[in-house]
Amino acid sequence: MATALLYIPIGTQTYGPIPGGPDVTAAIGSNQAEIIKIAANGNVTVDGSFVRDNDCLEILGLSGDYLISANVAGITLTGKAGTPSAGALIKIPAFDSDGGIKLTFNDVEAALTTADGTTFVLDGPSNQTITGTEAAVNIGGSGSGGGGGGGGTPGDTIPLTVAADNLTGTGNADVFEAIISVNQNGEQTNQLQSGDRLNGLGGFDTLDAEVQDASALNGAPRSEIILRTSDVEHLKIEAQQAGSSGDDDAIELDAEDAYGVEMITSSFSDASLIVYNVNTMGDGGPSDPNNGLDNGRPTASITLCMDHTAPENVLFCASDFEVYFDADYLIPGLPTAETTIRLQMMDIDNNFLTGQPLLTNPYDRLFVDLPGGNAGFVNPDATIVIQPASFTDTGIAAYQKLAAAIQAGIDANANLAGWTAKVGDPFSVVDPDGDPGGNALIQGWEIEITDPTGTVLTSNNFAFGASGSIPPQTDYQKEVLVDRGVETDLITSLLCVEKVGQGGDGGDFIVGSMSTYGVERFILEMKGNDAGDNGVNVDQDSSIASLQTTNNALREVILWAESDVTADIVIGNSVTDGYVPNIYNHYLVSFNEAMSYDDDYCGHLYPDGNPCDLTDNRNNALRDVQLFTAAGAQGRSALNSEVDVTLYAHLSDAFTSKYLNLIDDQANAAADNVRAEYLFSGGDDHLNMNVSKSNFAYQGAATREDFYFFASMGEGDDVVEFQIGDGYFGGYDIQPGDIVDAVEGSLEQVQGVFNDSSHWYTNHLVNMNAMIVTGGGNDFVHTWGSTAVDIQVGGGNDIVFTDNSGGGYGSITKESDYYSSDFNCCRATWVFNAQTYKSPAQVNDLLTFGHAQISNAVNVSIFIHYQDLIVQWEVGDSWTSVNGVTIDDLTINQAIKDAINNHEALSSFLVAKDGPGRTLIVESKVDGEHSVTDFGFVIGRRTVGKFPESLGGTAVDLTPLQAASTTAKEFTDYTAAQLNPLGFTTAGTAYFSSDDLDPGDGARWDSEFGWDGGKELSGVDSVNVNNNRVWGSTGSDDIALSSNAYSVEHIVIKKVETEVFASQASPDYIMNFTAAIEDAFVPAKQECQEICLTYDVDSGEFPPGDVAEQPFAVVITLDNGSGGTIVRTVNIPVNATAAQMNEAIRANLDGVSVAGGTIEAVIDDNDTPADFSDDCVTIVYPTGRDFDLASVSIVPTAPTEVQTLTVSGGPNPVATTVVVTLDGFTSGPISVAANATNAQVASAIATAIGTSGSLVKATAAGDVVTLQY
Repeated sequence: MATALLYIPIGTQTYGPIPGGPDVTAAIGSNQAEIIKIAANGNVTVDGSFVRDNDCLEILGLSGDYLISANVAGITLTGKAGTPSAGALIKIPAFDSDGGIKLTFNDVEAALTTADGTTFVLDGPSNQTITGTEAAVNIGGSGSGGGGGGGGTPGDTIPLTVAADNLTGTGNADVFEAIISVNQNGEQTNQLQSGDRLNGLGGFDTLDAEVQDASALNGAPRSEIILRTSDVEHLKIEAQQAGSSGDDDAIELDAEDAYGVEMITSSFSDASLIVYNVNTMGDGGPSDPNNGLDNGRPTASITLCMDHTAPENVLFCASDFEVYFDADYLIPGLPTAETTIRLQMMDIDNNFLTGQPLLTNPYDRLFVDLPGGNAGFVNPDATIVIQPASFTDTGIAAYQKLAAAIQAGIDANANLAGWTAKVGDPFSVVDPDGDPGGNALIQGWEIEITDPTGTVLTSNNFAFGASGSIPPQTDYQKEVLVDRGVETDLITSLLCVEKVGQGGDGGDFIVGSMSTYGVERFILEMKGNDAGDNGVNVDQDSSIASLQTTNNALREVILWAESDVTADIVIGNSVTDGYVPNIYNHYLVSFNEAMSYDDDYCGHLYPDGNPCDLTDNRNNALRDVQLFTAAGAQGRSALNSEVDVTLYAHLSDAFTSKYLNLIDDQANAAADNVRAEYLFSGGDDHLNMNVSKSNFAYQGAATREDFYFFASMGEGDDVVEFQIGDGYFGGYDIQPGDIVDAVEGSLEQVQGVFNDSSHWYTNHLVNMNAMIVTGGGNDFVHTWGSTAVDIQVGGGNDIVFTDNSGGGYGSITKESDYYSSDFNCCRATWVFNAQTYKSPAQVNDLLTFGHAQISNAVNVSIFIHYQDLIVQWEVGDSWTSVNGVTIDDLTINQAIKDAINNHEALSSFLVAKDGPGRTLIVESKVDGEHSVTDFGFVIGRRTVGKFPESLGGTAVDLTPLQAASTTAKEFTDYTAAQLNPLGFTTAGTAYFSSDDLDPGDGARWDSEFGWDGGKELSGVDSVNVNNNRVWGSTGSDDIALSSNAYSVEHIVIKKVETEVFASQASPDYIMNFTAAIEDAFVPAKQECQEICLTYDVDSGEFPPGDVAEQPFAVVITLDNGSGGTIVRTVNIPVNATAAQMNEAIRANLDGVSVAGGTIEAVIDDNDTPADFSDDCVTIVYPTGRDFDLASVSIVPTAPTEVQTLTVSGGPNPVATTVVVTLDGFTSGPISVAANATNAQVASAIATAIGTSGSLVKATAAGDVVTLQY
């Protein structure tokens, strides 16, 4: 009689039937819900994963044909002689009260349950008889442990001694306890030693052991501890250091003779723990005929956990956990064969014209002809109804919605159970008739449908259909491609973490092989909560130095958690090594061209490379993984929005040989594409990715088109940092004509022009094979150095930096002495409140001015400008003070810091910090050469809007309370003698003292660059060429493009203002938007920006329908190309149609003079009848000019409703406050002085509303306040 091992893969819902006969089938499942069908005379033993109260055995016989019995091992169903079930022997392991399993016979369903772990009841409907139900099955007084799921009936706590122990459990869930103790000689030693033998018998037994280095006699070498256990399911080890020298002395356990293990945990370890020679044999080991050396369980049958392991600290190095399987036990799950159906759908014409690839797609049916079903498509076996099939979204967003619609259509078909749809790889097509696309390629994304059962299909089994008419003279792509998957599963390990690092930086988690290869898939479960969640008082976040296997075998990482878990995880921290062993001899990373390493006392190697780029030693935390997902896979659900994931990863030069088919002789070039996918869920996630240049390099005579990188961040406030190698591709000696000449030559000439001998960037640009997509939330995306990435941000106020490598150590410039400057990576830096007239303003050694102040100030504002952006901010609490506040030089510092670090746009591009003494330092976050006057400020009276009085701003009237004060002073009330010591003139500009040795260079508040050594920190332009494409979305997006003059980057501004009367407009701010000189491969294009009226006309928001029901204005601020701004206001009247709105914008902007020529404004007419959600006005600038900032806002131009508010009952004898609540606005407390008249209260109300930022207009006349909405 032979034993066959059946591994039910994770995510499988139904399997079988398992055939009958004398041979035994040992069924091994997962913790997911599963159904196994068993022949009536089946001989099956199921493992503990099937008694977790979520599985079912479907036995294809009558219930009366079986006898039920039990012993300490569990419950047995035996077929009765003379029935079709004769010969059946179905074994189910015992379980505790929280377990159970459902049995379905041909005549009845029954639940096998227990209340106490000793008496088991097979309970069916009351009107049916099941053998064994009336007399419940009793295992006996010994009870039973749980099978595989942990827990079970509590057993004994069995202590070990310092001698060689030979111990046997009770059959319940026993705990073998071993501590670090003292022997008869007074020496500290382990109770767990190599001479111990432990047998747990039944139940889920645990070895709970404290261990240090194995003791040795008379100074002999220390050795590993050899474990000899049988039927001890959980090895729970607390590894302890033998001293506090800081040495990383790992505790080693040899598990070659540990049998029946289901879990290994490093628990509260201070030292590193290494468990090796791990096998997956059952309880009996090699002596059990059902096991044997060649009959191990899948690798995934053992769960490996790090629990509260120690961080690197003042005494010890971080605790690592390393588990190495005997290579014979790297066993995958049940082989599977998936079929992949790839749909290519595109509205080709509109994709060329508007970037909307599914705008008028009419194909809303996909007919499926399944083998063995109805032949043909007249009566198809399944119809996938795609509702809707057309979308107004641009780019990948349209395909994401299409995938969701197709999934809904699949779910409605019982014949397609288990099929899934998602966005797949990009594809490109040519416009068939050349109109409007010519011969150019246009890109879309495949929809990838997976059939997990592996049905044999071809493209002939599918047909597209349309329920409506197909628009004439429009070109569509509609094609079905089918791939049959490889019939295999990956070698998988189940991992779990809880508070790794104990709030600090934890160690490595390495699971691999003793010799060849390693583990291919990690399924990592997160445990724990944040403080305050589920009764937890402290955060239980985990920080892992690295997640690795041996020999670079790891391909997939699936991150998941139960729905109530809220703890976060970091993969990659300060103790991540700068090298990883056993990775095809690739011992050192190559993030920087000149990499050196510093060794710390724990033996970690840290790269001493470019401090200004994005990647470092932490990127070795995860290497060459093709799929990382927290968005749900392998039957695991996506992480909830409370869980934040931080991941540092690297796709090295080994990725190419690991995945890519370099022979690639298939007719379809994309058929063997390797898509590196990094998918996140709803938390505030952080991805830092470095991709080796070799993944974009040449292979023979053709470009490496197989590789594609895709990151999808999901919802939440996410951060993505992306860099290719050291980021360098460029040269400082390029002349404008060189690239034009190169376009007419070969790709090799282009490489030569850019002073770079490698071809990686050329291929990267040609294939455009990297995409980053963020969902909702306020996201930050930064691609450093040379990249050509498709960046698509979602809703929210997003920040995008492309390149930003100017002045960084990775840059090669003619001014090589910039290498001597560390401060702010040579980006522009200004200093204030510093005495700089005697020597340059050294940022690390500034000489401060002394204290100065003015008193009793009210309504004082600071007006900060950065390039074309102007912001008004309160100084001190002067806006709300009645009698005035003291303003000194530190108050000015604080106002600047508050404005810069909290304003949406300023905080994206600048940061303000305290300098030495009373000085202030303002640093640019973006590179590029700046003028000293790009940043500065004045102070003065508070005004309506953002402009100071000197630029036409209207001062805000004092409140009645401030006007009545005998001490309050406006800024204009101060004399020069009072303002000059504080550093200001009466006009609010910087004051230059006549005592300065160099007047004009020594004022407190004039704009001056800082110095670092012998270099002025004015910023440096990047030398790295960029060709990114950035898609803006809703909200206020702040975008800094490459400062390299030869970069050609594309940006689409899509403004979506569903709340026109919101109190805050949401403009986009764009830096370094430089018109193309020439692209390396296509003719130069003029710089363009788009203004789109993209209202949701079906939401009921303004303006509903197809006309404007209220008047409003579109205010457009443009850079004139010469350092100034152009503000254009386009008034939209009531009842304006979509066409009239866009024509008004176009007519207002067309022909406006800017540096180098005039603006050309045209309308992109993407419209469909009665829907103006996609009309765009494109602004085309003169070629070859730099236009830095642009913003668009929508404001009302006329009141639509008037209300009055009358104040009565005054004067009030005591001081009080008034709160005014309007629709969508609450004023907050308005102070009313004692004995204030009705008119004074009305004036205070009008002032509070008028200065609140609300779009409600308020005026006071006597005791009446008029409100205009």
